[in-house]
Amino acid sequence: MLDYVKLQSEEIFKIYEIAPCYALVLNSRTIIYLGVITVEIAFIYLLIVIVSMKTYLILKKNQGSFTEKTFQVHKQLLVALWLQCLVPFVLMFIPLICCIGFVVLNIPGVKADVRQYEYPISHVLRDWTKQYGPVYGIMEGWKKTWVISDPKTAHEMLVKKFEYFHGRKPDPLMGNVDKAERMNLFSSRGARWKRLRTISSSSFNINNLKKIYPTVDDSCLKLMDFVDKAYEEGKPFNIHPYFHELTMDVIMRVAMGQRDSKLFDNPYVGLMNEFSFRVETSLLKKFALIIPPLGWFFRLLYLLYLSMTNNYMKSLLTELTIAVRERKKLKASGELQSNSERVDFIDLFIDAEDPTVKDGEFEKTGIRVLKKMTEAEIVGNCFIFLIAGFDTTANTLGVTCHFLAKHPEVQERVFEEIQDVVMDEKITFEKVSELKYMDVVMKEVLRMFPIAAFAASRECMYTTTLGDCKIEAGENVNVDVLTLHYNKEIWGENADEFVPERFFDFTAEQQMIYYPFGGGPRTCIGMRLAYLEEKLALYYILKKYRIVRTPESEKAPKMVGRNIESPESIIVKLEKR
Repeated sequence: MLDYVKLQSEEIFKIYEIAPCYALVLNSRTIIYLGVITVEIAFIYLLIVIVSMKTYLILKKNQGSFTEKTFQVHKQLLVALWLQCLVPFVLMFIPLICCIGFVVLNIPGVKADVRQYEYPISHVLRDWTKQYGPVYGIMEGWKKTWVISDPKTAHEMLVKKFEYFHGRKPDPLMGNVDKAERMNLFSSRGARWKRLRTISSSSFNINNLKKIYPTVDDSCLKLMDFVDKAYEEGKPFNIHPYFHELTMDVIMRVAMGQRDSKLFDNPYVGLMNEFSFRVETSLLKKFALIIPPLGWFFRLLYLLYLSMTNNYMKSLLTELTIAVRERKKLKASGELQSNSERVDFIDLFIDAEDPTVKDGEFEKTGIRVLKKMTEAEIVGNCFIFLIAGFDTTANTLGVTCHFLAKHPEVQERVFEEIQDVVMDEKITFEKVSELKYMDVVMKEVLRMFPIAAFAASRECMYTTTLGDCKIEAGENVNVDVLTLHYNKEIWGENADEFVPERFFDFTAEQQMIYYPFGGGPRTCIGMRLAYLEEKLALYYILKKYRIVRTPESEKAPKMVGRNIESPESIIVKLEKR
């Protein structure tokens, strides 16, 4: 049985008794942080010891002034003080020594921080898979994480054994996802996930997508006013930010209660860019990974930091809470129904509100699901819809424009399909569904550039096996999506090439390893809305313009990001048809 991977030096492994791994997710900066904090604690501890010893000497000198019992009590208090101060020092000092030991002794497997902005984690895992094979292990702090790229094993985890892997890979600063007051569909698990999923699913059914279609269409039409201005300037430009404006406009209008379009005048775009592009893996999160028993403490520090500072997370949650409560007031007064025929996601969630809802044990089938949620869960779901709806769709549109410019023959075929299907009529919801070639173009883009590959990660809830490997409860499993999406045994020898037509013959084996929206029962719930936005945006742009390459255009998209991947820029030029 393959139990993680074998170290190059079994002797070193035996000495340190560390689970066999090739990668320790700690970088030199984290070691420096640990060192500084350890030195600070050691200095404070030393001062306390000095003061305590001086106090003890004074007590001993004046022992005649105290009864023996009083003197012993003072002595015990001083010893207790030393021990209490020693605990945090030891907790910080031991991991520091281990980390430094890994580096100094050059133990195989010490790597850089995998969450580098300039080189996303999906690319790191693909590189390691080439070196270490289809199943291997890494250590995230002291947490075991398996990395798999075997098609059958990945399918087994995401689909066949879903009841063992129904929880996503947890964030140590999120706390207990089963009990936390403000939880969302993405991070929840078990019975709570099933309840939130059941409620949210109705938001994305065909009937509701038809209701919000006019809003999406209107935002795409208004985007064209800005695209026209870019064309009139006659210069190459970065088209990617235009799609960020579009996706934010759509999600704010269909999910957050925004009444009118605010393209290029929406403060949330700046906040979300900060969230997506500039936020590093927090120091507190690294400490929580390194010292799991103190995870609760670092979470408290994190919440304290959020409450005392002006930051994007606090601003977003505050705005969403206000929007939800204002919406509840409008619905309660009847004012909303008289002023609007449109129903958005907030309305659907508010209709299901129940502050007393509780969850039972999770079962794969047969569980009775209450279609209720608390106000905190409403805010949490709106928050995750905002994040998911903003970046992933915009990034996919940006990369699609790159490939259309690079492959003009594909672009012309998409345009011909638009002419054949829509002709001179107004595009409708039904007509969008008939754009089949546009469908396969977007699917091929997502095969080559899965924007949210991190979503195919899970936590093992109960000890089980995947293939020949025993996975213990509490261990994480990452699917190496990039390796699967470029597997030449399944996709053919042209797997490295952009060939949309391959999806006209989408085999069962290919479907089993295609994870641009995650996989199994936890496949992204907003997939239909994403496709709708993308197809409408491309329809309006390609109907009027050709997207062409320029000398400034990228040879290939430079992808960056720590979780969701984004192209740094997509430089193109527009030519009128």
